[in-house]
Amino acid sequence: HYVGSWNGGTYYVTPGNCSYESGGNGTSYPAADFTPTCDGGTDSMTKSWFGAGGSYYDIPGVENVTPPAADTALGDINTPIIAAITAPAEGGYHAAARYCDRLSYAGYTDWYLPSKTELAFLGCRTKTSASGVSPSEDPGCATFGYGSETLIMPGGKKSIVPGFPTTANFYWSSTEKTGTFSNMLTASNLSQGSSTKNGVNRIRCVRRE
Repeated sequence: HYVGSWNGGTYYVTPGNCSYESGGNGTSYPAADFTPTCDGGTDSMTKSWFGAGGSYYDIPGVENVTPPAADTALGDINTPIIAAITAPAEGGYHAAARYCDRLSYAGYTDWYLPSKTELAFLGCRTKTSASGVSPSEDPGCATFGYGSETLIMPGGKKSIVPGFPTTANFYWSSTEKTGTFSNMLTASNLSQGSSTKNGVNRIRCVRRE
């Protein structure tokens, strides 16, 4: 699904409500890429940022950012670094990033877990107005802009992102805050915060061209 253009790239996102990977339960994953079923409905899949039994660990090469600051490293840098980790002393299996990293969907395998700022941009495209939205990088989505059900974008796609819940559900980003906490976005009002990495939140994978 087409999202829009930002920071020199064109963004696409998986449809809402994609299924878990085959055999995956948050602590395991298949050896090969996997293709989920996505029905376009409201997201229900959740993942922990790191696996059960893992130790808190500040991952080298993954930027640490505390809101309201914006990140500089995008999710396509963070995700493969996070997904490659399996050692318990380094957090073990990182379910959220690993899901996007192994994803094969719509003929593409370059999906990733968005960074904190990319997630804010994505969140703005789930809204149709500034009412009640507050990502710290772009208050009121003044620069990111909103989604549209009527404006037809390249490839005949509408720019509004479907399937985000309207209640205060949380989405993981691939940006750490500290070795213990990672950044997340509230779906309802796009406020940004953080959660301990063993927390369970929703995810949405993106790709950038």
